Amino acid sequence: MAEKNIHSGHRERIRNRFEETGLSAFSEHEILEMILFYSIPRRNTNEYGHQLIDKFKTLNRVLEADIEELKEVKGISETSAILINLIGNLCRSYLSSAHLSVKLNTIEKVKNYYLDGFGNNTNDIYKFVFIDADGNVISGYTFSGEQLNDENFTPKLFTSMIIRKSVSGFFIGHNLFNEILIPSEFDYYLMKKSAECMKSFDISLMDYIMCNGKTASSLREKGAFSFEWK
Repeated sequence: MAEKNIHSGHRERIRNRFEETGLSAFSEHEILEMILFYSIPRRNTNEYGHQLIDKFKTLNRVLEADIEELKEVKGISETSAILINLIGNLCRSYLSSAHLSVKLNTIEKVKNYYLDGFGNNTNDIYKFVFIDADGNVISGYTFSGEQLNDENFTPKLFTSMIIRKSVSGFFIGHNLFNEILIPSEFDYYLMKKSAECMKSFDISLMDYIMCNGKTASSLREKGAFSFEWK
């Protein structure tokens, strides 16, 4: 009974936090932890959130996993796997509908797209956005700063993000929430490494956008790139 009360109190705090801030203050494993409240009524779901991220590396890839892959994670039942898969499909349906009218064909549109997407999030996060030849958004992937380390930052990571042959270019957005938007050594490393990895697929890095919640800065516009806007 005591254990049940502990979990109940913790879940109530998580729900209250969500009501106050939305998901902007949640880490990826905490988002999964909360999702699993609704398929695992009594156990601590925090550890399952961690295990899912450990296996699939990112929230995007958890939500893209099929039901059988999800069930390979200890503690994830068929009911939980179906719930996660359902939410993933719902997100993709929403994004497909929402992105129909989104065309990133000017620097200002790209800046506003990232500012709107990052919102008031104060976490250090990166978002890759893929477009077709006309600038239509095809897909997007978000990573924390910790996830983009040398161990995970491999060509395999990039190939997993290319889901459609119509991809011709991509942007990288970095939300760092500093007053002054000055790129770090890692920003330049990420820009260079990403461009090199995608070049073999004939996919061009179009721009690198830095945001702080109030404004956005284009590294291409600042002269950091030698390529031309297509």
